[in-house]
Amino acid sequence: MDSLGAKPIKELLDHWRSVDLQLKEYASSHLDEEYTFPNFLGEGEMKVDHDDYFAQYLIHTVHHRGQIMSALRLMDKEAIGTDYLFYLSHLHNERK
Repeated sequence: MDSLGAKPIKELLDHWRSVDLQLKEYASSHLDEEYTFPNFLGEGEMKVDHDDYFAQYLIHTVHHRGQIMSALRLMDKEAIGTDYLFYLSHLHNERK
């Protein structure tokens, strides 16, 4: 597998767009589902509804954005925008 850093930005953005659209489609068509996860703080499993699952997904994504920014700064790299709105702006500008 090639390093992500070696891939062209257009290829990375195209892949991100594809995954984003898959998530959007899934989220809008599975509104009544529950998801089963290990109980990380205890025994057994727990069920999580649709809204809590996607809240976890978004919060976890924000956590990793912070990790990316920290890693870039540690490597003395420019801290490029990792905000989702920058991605959406890129898509909007690309469609013009």
